[in-house]
Amino acid sequence: MTKTSIFQHPVWVVVFALTAAIAWGWAFPLIIVGFSAFGITANMTGGKMLFAGIRFAAAGLIVLSVAQEVIL
Repeated sequence: MTKTSIFQHPVWVVVFALTAAIAWGWAFPLIIVGFSAFGITANMTGGKMLFAGIRFAAAGLIVLSVAQEVIL
């Protein structure tokens, strides 16, 4: 018996696509909120870059933790 991938089930494909669309849609407003919370203004290029780096590092850690669970 072959095991089918979760990505071959149309319901899950729709759920994942909607989740991705919602996540991408919320990215910009949450960045603006984050800038406001940390006091980052329009002319603070270093602060913006640091904020982006922290966001991407956090996202990478989340992806690695999920990938570890999937692999195990």
